[in-house]
Amino acid sequence: MVCQHCRHANPDTGRFCGKCGQPLARHEISPTPVPPRISGPSFLGLAGESESDSVSYLLDDDAPSRSRGPIFLTFILLAVIGGLGYLYWHNVYAPLAYVQPPAPRSVPPPAFAYDPTPPLAIANAQLSTSMTILAPLDRSASDRLILQRLAEDEKAASDPHSNPNLVTGEKYLYGRGVSQSCRQAVEHFQAAAKQDNAPALTHLAVMSASGHCMKLDRVAAYQWFARAKQADPDDPWLDRSMDMLWANMSHRERTAVMK
Repeated sequence: MVCQHCRHANPDTGRFCGKCGQPLARHEISPTPVPPRISGPSFLGLAGESESDSVSYLLDDDAPSRSRGPIFLTFILLAVIGGLGYLYWHNVYAPLAYVQPPAPRSVPPPAFAYDPTPPLAIANAQLSTSMTILAPLDRSASDRLILQRLAEDEKAASDPHSNPNLVTGEKYLYGRGVSQSCRQAVEHFQAAAKQDNAPALTHLAVMSASGHCMKLDRVAAYQWFARAKQADPDDPWLDRSMDMLWANMSHRERTAVMK
């Protein structure tokens, strides 16, 4: 029987195409004479099989094969369960085999344990300890330490950068830990300037020359620089600043400075 879909020749008794699996369209055929069946034992002593039984294995191949998807999914599920079980055993039970029992703790002797030290030796040790005289401290070393501390305190007090008004004024000028305030900065710099503090005088000179936090006044700025130079004559930066300021001053401003 020829398949109408793929034109494959199939047995007349087949119901599905052995190549594409499509159902076969049956046509009326004239019956063919069936040879008489010979009964009795076969040549090998086995019962004879009918023609339909002898070709039944061919018909089984024509049926569509069953899907092997569920079997494959079952094997995958078993493999996943086995892997999870192995990880659980490896992370939980396997480390327990390597855990060592804690070492036995040493039990301290009771308070009433017997002391093998003879009482006479204890008495001699206590007597020698009480008779020990501590060596007097070296007065020269202590005096040097005191003098060093006094020198450090005097140096810190003489440092112009440690002036409290200067430190507070810089905090307000740069906003260090407090809100920036030009008014507070100028007040503290002026208070330090009354003590002839060179850094405070320099701050006032720079602010007057630039117009930052103070009115732009080159004459006042030059006068502040001159006072800072008098308080700290060894600062070369003050000389350069005064030269630059003098170069930018007008004739009227220079005349006001010279008065």
